[in-house]
Amino acid sequence: SHERYYEFAKAEDCYRNALALSPSRANWHHRLGFVLERQDRFEEAAAAYLHAAQISKTHKGGWFYRAGYALEKAGKLDAACEAYVRVPKTPVDLTQPTQYETTLTQQRIDLYKDRLEVTPDDAALWMEYSNRSSWSGIWTRLITRL
Repeated sequence: SHERYYEFAKAEDCYRNALALSPSRANWHHRLGFVLERQDRFEEAAAAYLHAAQISKTHKGGWFYRAGYALEKAGKLDAACEAYVRVPKTPVDLTQPTQYETTLTQQRIDLYKDRLEVTPDDAALWMEYSNRSSWSGIWTRLITRL
């Protein structure tokens, strides 16, 4: 990915080509906004973020926030306020893991478990497995295995 190598102009070209073929992909508009923002093209970035938020069924809050930020950087303060106001006011419970975090943690635990079946005497691996397990709230299941 060009983004990972900070090749934002090349990434922009790729997103524009992809959007020419499939303009209804909200996430691609968002990513286009991201690479435009990294090139200090804030008004264009805001337009891409706003379009992404308007055609998307999810992630609207963060995308309106990014649009507000880009508009603020462009000196368009009234427009930035309008975008910020569209960010949902629903409080986020940061004490609970997201579904993505839960799935990722479980995948890591499963990988440690598989590795432990091959090398059951690896103390460092057991330590990492127990740490991951306790973080994910499955400590009691881990203890029953011992």
